[in-house]
Amino acid sequence: MKNNRLIVSRVLYTIIPIVLSIVISFVIYKEWVRNINIKLLNIQDVVGTILGIWGTLFGFVITAISILIAFNGSKFTQELRDSGHYQTVMFLYIVTCVIIFGAISCFLPIYIFNIASKRVLAILIFFMIETMIMFGIDILLLFLILRTVTIEG
Repeated sequence: MKNNRLIVSRVLYTIIPIVLSIVISFVIYKEWVRNINIKLLNIQDVVGTILGIWGTLFGFVITAISILIAFNGSKFTQELRDSGHYQTVMFLYIVTCVIIFGAISCFLPIYIFNIASKRVLAILIFFMIETMIMFGIDILLLFLILRTVTIEG
């Protein structure tokens, strides 16, 4: 029963942000992107800045995964493993890495070849919202787990 609950929570932690990002991106597209003159917006500068931010976030998440793996024998890690939260945190961090890697892989050629269109901007907005939501969930979940372990310990 506990495993089923963990699987459902992991699926929800993955699916809900994607659906939420699609809805928010669609609203932004309908209200803003559709009416913008793409030639006035220097999309290469925007994409270059976002690629730098994504690279930094990617490095942060990889470092967090490495730290969790490095403290494998600690009491904190054992408590996380016993509660099942360790696997959930690792799963969410890996999903975040995959999303950020996908975003970087998608937008690096766009940056290099200076491709600009409203669709590119809409996809960029989707990935920006998705990474913010996933990164926010990662930080919030880790904060709640640390708080729970600190209160119980």
